Amino acid sequence: MRFLEARSAWGRDVVELSDDDLGRVRERLTAHGISISAIASPVGKAPVDGDFDSERGRFRRALTAARRLDTALVRLFSFFVPAGRYRASRDEVVRRLAAFAHEAERAHVTLALENESYVYGDTAERCLDLIEAVGSAALRMTFDPANFVQVGVRPYTEAWPLLKPYVAHVHIKDAVAVDRRGLSPYPERIPEERLMDS
Repeated sequence: MRFLEARSAWGRDVVELSDDDLGRVRERLTAHGISISAIASPVGKAPVDGDFDSERGRFRRALTAARRLDTALVRLFSFFVPAGRYRASRDEVVRRLAAFAHEAERAHVTLALENESYVYGDTAERCLDLIEAVGSAALRMTFDPANFVQVGVRPYTEAWPLLKPYVAHVHIKDAVAVDRRGLSPYPERIPEERLMDS
């Protein structure tokens, strides 16, 4: 194994690590011939109406981690939105991701937007909408087939054809389609809710 994603160390998320901690991570990995492929940050796994300054602080720590761990790829998400509020939340999600992309461009970092259950970019159509609306070469996709399965999207026949030109990173894990009603922070949301809502 020559590469790892930096997600956490010593029980703390990568964006919570101090500069000294990041230095220790790099020293230990270098000693074993391992490099970092991406910063697996939790940025964007937050409510779309939450404090943006706080989230921007976490984002900047992810950029610092990328610099200290010598990677140009930072994974992030597109914010939790309440059920039935996708269309109403879209412009704010785009605004936040565009601000991140602008900073990423200056830092020479590529942001890899991961599809995830219950965030704005859970379906292929919404992921594509975000990438195109932001319109920055610094915003690309982390393609996670299992996360698509969990929201009722067929990864390779529905999502891949739309997103392939923008994929910069791929996650591989098993998934089984399940009825997730009652398992989310927004329990009234159902997997069949696939298109833009009102």
